[in-house]
Amino acid sequence: MIVGLIIGILIGALFTGLIIWIVGKLGMGLEVSGFGPAFIAAIVIAVVGGLISWLLGFLGVTLGGGLWGPSSTWLSLPSF
Repeated sequence: MIVGLIIGILIGALFTGLIIWIVGKLGMGLEVSGFGPAFIAAIVIAVVGGLISWLLGFLGVTLGGGLWGPSSTWLSLPSF
């Protein structure tokens, strides 16, 4: 179970890092010095999103509706 979680975070971080890197290359106001820093930022985003999802689940808040459900999907945050 923990291995699947780690793999999910890394795959999500890979795609999110790629998107951050591409947006940085397009010159849309986001400056990224390379794919490495973009990947690290994506890992941080994935871990924080995972912790928020876990905490909300622990508190009994579901992620399927309201503003958080679509936002978590749009931001590519893993749902645990």
